[in-house]
Amino acid sequence: MDMFGYIYLGSFIFGIVLTVADWLTGGTTLPRPAEGGNARMEALIVALIWFGVGGFVGMLAGVEDWWSIPGALLSGTISFIIALFFLLRDEKDDLTPQTLHGQVARVSTPISSTKAGEVVFWRKGTAHVLPALCLESSAFEMNDQVVIVNGNRELVYVESLAKLLKEVGAEKWMTS
Repeated sequence: MDMFGYIYLGSFIFGIVLTVADWLTGGTTLPRPAEGGNARMEALIVALIWFGVGGFVGMLAGVEDWWSIPGALLSGTISFIIALFFLLRDEKDDLTPQTLHGQVARVSTPISSTKAGEVVFWRKGTAHVLPALCLESSAFEMNDQVVIVNGNRELVYVESLAKLLKEVGAEKWMTS
């Protein structure tokens, strides 16, 4: 194995070691700059791994040393773009009061006027379960449809979807 083989193998092993260390420490190994920094760092590690894989596979296939570099760079760049797309998409799904307002949910644990329950809703293919209280002095049974009208990750306030639809004259959109 020549110098390029060691570079490709080293980048692959270094990327795997960083991934395992980050996983074992619960995400505290790598620096986490603000505003998408976590996604960029993880995408760079993915690119490092696939740079090593692409170059090493090119060498094993018998490609000349200098021609394995464009293949390695291409596989690293494509993997970086794909990883960044998926990681940034997930990172932007922050459950803030602005993003929760108007979210339709289903009651998973009954809610009374004095006792909090839970609601579940789906966003971008992920189920979110949050504790909930009634905004009014009503109660909701399991599987009732509600709308989140206020709150954050820790606690949301809900109203009946049927009530809100009736208020705006959209009863035909109600489900049972």
